[in-house]
Amino acid sequence: MNMQNTRTSTFQGQVTPAESRLAGLAALANGFNLKAPVRNPSCVSDNHISGSVRTQGPWRVHDKRYWPGESFDDHLDFALRNENFDLLVLKKVFSTVEPEVIEAFVRATPKGIPSRRAWYLYELLIGRTLNISDDPGVPAVDLLDTEAYFTGKPRLSRR
Repeated sequence: MNMQNTRTSTFQGQVTPAESRLAGLAALANGFNLKAPVRNPSCVSDNHISGSVRTQGPWRVHDKRYWPGESFDDHLDFALRNENFDLLVLKKVFSTVEPEVIEAFVRATPKGIPSRRAWYLYELLIGRTLNISDDPGVPAVDLLDTEAYFTGKPRLSRR
């Protein structure tokens, strides 16, 4: 599913950095016209960025090498790899797309960490089980980075 990611000068009342495109949750929220605040929006510069990522006001500006692509899968993968979790935005994104879109995302890289996180979060936030069988041969991964988030004792999920 391709996203309409036209260049925009503002996003949710914030001026976007010059020569950049929305990425990750900001691109998903913009592409689906979601009414959900993206707290730390990301964009990818058309240029190289010293240190690969910089903060510019509310924006996390990534080097041009980070450009994920034009598809829904690309921006969801970018968000799950490079951004803090925002469960409200993710729930609204997941509510907007058909379950088959998330199933295809998971099946494309079933052992990938972003795919497995999307699978678990979709089922948790939407309350619907995806048509994907459990894979007991895949080692468990933490949903949240214990260095960046306060977490409790982990619970294992077969999903």
